[in-house]
Amino acid sequence: MPSRIQVQIVLAIAVIVWAVMLFLEGVSLKASYLKPYSLAVGTVILVLLAFDRWLWRIPYIAHAFGRPVLRGTWKGKLQSTWKNEGAEDFIDPVDVFLVVHQTYSTVSLRLMTSESISQSLVASLGVQRGKVPTLSSTYQNVPQLLIQDRS
Repeated sequence: MPSRIQVQIVLAIAVIVWAVMLFLEGVSLKASYLKPYSLAVGTVILVLLAFDRWLWRIPYIAHAFGRPVLRGTWKGKLQSTWKNEGAEDFIDPVDVFLVVHQTYSTVSLRLMTSESISQSLVASLGVQRGKVPTLSSTYQNVPQLLIQDRS
């Protein structure tokens, strides 16, 4: 989501362009025309905040912007390709819960197993029209104290 200063800059540019266009049309400009500026900035920020937090999840809006709604808690199995030393088979699948916190502009992940909790340090949702969305993350894994030597 854009910061307040970014919104102010964009609106200031729009006001300047608007003023120049009015001036070129021969309309006399008055300082009182700028009175509603702070109300406009506040309104735009509130609308952007509402969009970032809630509005983008409305099905028709989400579809129009092409951003999948992944937020929630997901249950699944994690199949590792790691083998214990000397073993021929992979280790057994592990039950996992993935908690996805998502706004339009951000995504964060928490993966929980019976042995550890992983928290995303950086996460992003890549969306390209006509392609499967990709969720990428760099995470920190914190295993339970008694299994840290093998986890």
